[in-house]
This record gives sequence, C-alpha cells and structure tokens, in this order.
Amino acid sequence: MSDVVVDAAGAAMGGASRFLVELDRYLEGSARSDVLVLGAGRRLEPSWLVRREVEARGSTRRIALNNVSFVALGGHRSVLLRNALHFPFPWERHLLPPGSARKVAIEAHVVRIAALRADLLIAPSSSMADRVRRWLPSTTDRTVVWPHPVSPRGGDAVREPGLVVCPVLFAPYKKLGPPLRLLSKAAGLLRQRGTEVRIEVTATEQELVAEGLSDAGFAALGRLNVAEVEHALARATAVFYPTTVESFGYPLAEARVNGQPVLAPGNRHNREVAGAALVPFATDAAEEMDLVRALEHALHAEVKANPVERPGCYFDRLLGAR
Repeated sequence: MSDVVVDAAGAAMGGASRFLVELDRYLEGSARSDVLVLGAGRRLEPSWLVRREVEARGSTRRIALNNVSFVALGGHRSVLLRNALHFPFPWERHLLPPGSARKVAIEAHVVRIAALRADLLIAPSSSMADRVRRWLPSTTDRTVVWPHPVSPRGGDAVREPGLVVCPVLFAPYKKLGPPLRLLSKAAGLLRQRGTEVRIEVTATEQELVAEGLSDAGFAALGRLNVAEVEHALARATAVFYPTTVESFGYPLAEARVNGQPVLAPGNRHNREVAGAALVPFATDAAEEMDLVRALEHALHAEVKANPVERPGCYFDRLLGAR
C-alpha cells in the first residue's frame, strides 16, 4: 500500500478536471512513488465510497479530492471541499430546479456527515470556508483556505483584439441568461462606437437556446476539455465570468496568473481570487451602462501577471513533502 492515497473519482468536468491536470503535471515532474491516485475517470457512487476505504487501508495519509471525506480510522484524512451547492447560503437555496434540488440535498447531507470525520477540511477560498464553517461550526479549527494551484499558460499564443471568452460550464442554477444578455447588449453598444467585440462561449447551441440567447451573437464553442478551454482563453483579450455561486472559479485565477483582464461581479470572492485582474461590474440589469464601461476598460486594460498558488508548493503541502 502506498503511503499517500488520493481519491480522484467524480472529477470529470469543470474546475475538478482542471485541478487534476495540475496534479498529474506535479506527479509526472516529481516522480513520487509514494502516491497512489484512485478512481480517476470513475463516477462517485456509494459502491465506490466503500471500495476506496478498503483500497486505502494501511495508508498514512488519505486525501479525497471530491468533497466526500474518507471516514475509516487510521491515517490522516483530508478532504477538498469545492462544491458551493453542498454548503449554500440561505439566499441560494432557490437556485436549483425542483428536479435536482432533492438530489443535491442528499449529496450535501453525505458530504457534511463525512466532513465531520476529516482531520483537515480544505477550502479553495475564504468564501467557501465561510460556507463550511456556517454549516459545520465544529470544524472551524480544522478548516483551512488553500487556493487551488494554477500554472501559467505555456506557448506563445497571440491574443486576438476584441475577443471575449466566457468559459463557464452551463448549469441551470448559474442563471447565465441575464448576465450574458447584458454582455450582448454592451458589446452591441461598443460596436456602434467603432470598438471591435467578438464573444465566444463554452456552450452548445442548444444551451444558448435554452437560456434565450440564440440571437445574442455569440459563437458557441461547445463543451470543451481542459486543453481546449486553455487554448480558447489564450486567444482572448478578456474573460467574462459572471457566475456568483462558486467555491473558487479557475478562470478568475487563470486570468490573474496570466495577466488577463476578467470581467466578473465585484464581490469579495472574485476580488480575492482574481486580484488586480478583476474588472468588476454590477449585476443589476438597471446598471447596464456599468457593464459597457467595464467591457470597454477590459478590452484595453493591461494586467500584470500575479501568482495564486504554485503547484509544487501546493501539492507538497497537500500530499506531504517527502
């Protein structure tokens, strides 16, 4: 049995998949033979939660990257909590459609019960830590904030003037229709002033139609893998990230690390993760001109690259330096 066992099941999309890319790069570069990664590419199901406990038996350090902590005694147990829906604030409970609310509620109950067994609860942002402490006050002294690791993009990609990319994984609870509609209007007003603006969205045509955005003038890139998203963002002059229910938000941190303006609501969470790369805008539809001003600024802003968390330092700490 390896000294360190990492459960990566269920991390197939979005930020979870992005995190695994960083982990894979770290393990390839460090040649650590003491780390065993379980479950990659596997769905997170009850049968897997039982099986992983058996496979991790005897290890000195067990780390769950998928919100559900190991529970059996023996060894140090760490859990990465990065699903904000499992720890909602009161005003967010109405965001889920009725059809999925019950499923998420059941998941959340399992996540919270398992988290009570963890020796260390890791949140990727202060706002996510606040969520965890609100629901599980007894874990306050075991809950830490470790921003996700972010490597700068390699290569010599040239940013295309006027290109704005929205790298959001569409989901009903994110309510992307209103902010994207505002973005479309803001882009139209800037074009009337002679400013070139093109918008690409990591969504399918069907998803744009479902959000009432079929006539918004967006280029639908479809569902992309991590490498494809990275390529799309490397070409962009600015990033648009309008979501408000996030535990971290890799596009915010990537904009910061790569010196790229990111348009996002001006809340505490986004300021923490994006830093000086943030170009804030008001989310109220009545403040339409605020987004016009922010978009115009983002298309011409110069942002200095600023590290978030270097992968080597992060994973040495998470896995335990050899």
